[in-house]
Amino acid sequence: MSLLTKTQLADLRFALLAELVTAREVAFSAEVLLRRVLRQKGLLDFEVTVGEAEAAIGVLHAAGYVIVQGSKIADGVYYQVTPAGVLAHQRGL
Repeated sequence: MSLLTKTQLADLRFALLAELVTAREVAFSAEVLLRRVLRQKGLLDFEVTVGEAEAAIGVLHAAGYVIVQGSKIADGVYYQVTPAGVLAHQRGL
């Protein structure tokens, strides 16, 4: 169970989507994506776990903003932004 507030969860989803849009040609694991977001100064001012990031990505996926990519080389799940995700980010949704 997440201890983040609704506002923090929304901020997390927006930050994750923004990072995916920035690197739209690449798919990232939730862990790598979260690390990239946390390196950006000022995006999030609270601590986030990989589990919370995965849950937030799940919401983005359910909305059609993110697709799930499998890897033929390594185990794991990778996430990539969709055109709908790019549009949603541009519109500030």
